[in-house]
Amino acid sequence: MNWQHTPRGGYGYSVCVAGIVTKIAAKRVQIRVAVRSGNEWQQVTKWVEPARLSTREKPVPELDGA
Repeated sequence: MNWQHTPRGGYGYSVCVAGIVTKIAAKRVQIRVAVRSGNEWQQVTKWVEPARLSTREKPVPELDGA
């Protein structure tokens, strides 16, 4: 799925971030996303609002292992 992320101080623009749903709670969804740290990709978890999620059609090697 894609997460519509609005960075802090980002002047109101949103960025689509590819992620994988790991948990579903009453009001939020936990997702796993890839974050670049230097030359390496690391996977981190985030709690997000379900309204900020949409479907993803293309695989992402950093998340899917493809």
